[in-house]
Amino acid sequence: MKLGDLPLLAYDSKTNQAVLAHSAAATTHPVLQTVDLTTGKVRTFSALGVDIVNGLAVDSATGTACITTEGGPFTPPMVEFYSLAKHTGFGVPMSGAHFGLDVEFDSVNKLLLVAEGDFVNFSILVFDEKGNLKETIPVQKLPVSPSLIALNPSKRIGFVPVIVEPQHEFLELQSFKY
Repeated sequence: MKLGDLPLLAYDSKTNQAVLAHSAAATTHPVLQTVDLTTGKVRTFSALGVDIVNGLAVDSATGTACITTEGGPFTPPMVEFYSLAKHTGFGVPMSGAHFGLDVEFDSVNKLLLVAEGDFVNFSILVFDEKGNLKETIPVQKLPVSPSLIALNPSKRIGFVPVIVEPQHEFLELQSFKY
């Protein structure tokens, strides 16, 4: 199995599969792969968006994968949702010049949290698995790149590392409620 640029990895505990998402080139559709960790069987299918995959999360209970893609000249950045069993999915275009970054799954509340931004403004988007945007949470300070999200689902609290000025270094965590 040849991996493309910047492969991301998640684990589906219900099916004992590794889930990979990666791009072969900036102008092509990303690839999703499932690897059965018992048999070694690999299944591959193309994603809808184009360019680099920045985030990947899996809900093992439903077999749903969520990725973010940066988009290209004719395709907007998207948050994409896939059935790992059926290899089908759909994308939700992101607004303006914003592109998706990290994706984290809240298994308690069945929500997907996506960091998104445009190099100046950043926020956390909260989606359900049907692609419905439930909430947009602005991030007050410039996040560390890549913008990784940590969650405490039982309290519905998340954290992102942020840059503090004038040091321009990662010195704080910013918390948010969702």
